Amino acid sequence: MDTELVNRIEQAVHPRRLADTALALIAIPSPTRSAGPVADELARILAADGFAVERPVADWPEAPAVVTRLDSGHPGHTLQFDGHLDTVHLPFVPPRLENRALYGSGAADMKGGVAACVEALRALRDTGALRTGQVLLTAHDHHEGPWGDRRQLKALIQEGYVGDGVLLPEYLATPLPVAGRGQVIFEVRVRR
Repeated sequence: MDTELVNRIEQAVHPRRLADTALALIAIPSPTRSAGPVADELARILAADGFAVERPVADWPEAPAVVTRLDSGHPGHTLQFDGHLDTVHLPFVPPRLENRALYGSGAADMKGGVAACVEALRALRDTGALRTGQVLLTAHDHHEGPWGDRRQLKALIQEGYVGDGVLLPEYLATPLPVAGRGQVIFEVRVRR
């Protein structure tokens, strides 16, 4: 691993910008099947930051999904960041940042993770670190059960919004797990 490149990427991450993105997403109540306003806010944040945004309906016109890409301009693999914007049906808790900890409805599950993916895209773009391939960000509604039936995720997959590898920034532990509770089972597609 290129230590200099890793250091440049780490320096490009702006903690305050990351926190502001997370707080903006958490501030919008979005129980499952009602994530349209937070999806609109994510799309606005990405567009304001210079990313081209797609809004595929993906079988849920009430809250079109949010998609953006960071493309190196060179052939290679696609790393996908995928996250859901809906929250469980509990009373809304407004966002707050306290002692470097993020609180509020959906902070860990998983608006904070989506915000981390957005910041990763920014850092990769700002450093020019993506040398081949692309990074695909997909964010959607219809995850949390029993109200969500994963229809948007299934439709995104059917419409071709898939990477060669997927990172799901949902909390479970400090290291990224291979599988865990609350995660969706993805179809595996091999590209040749």
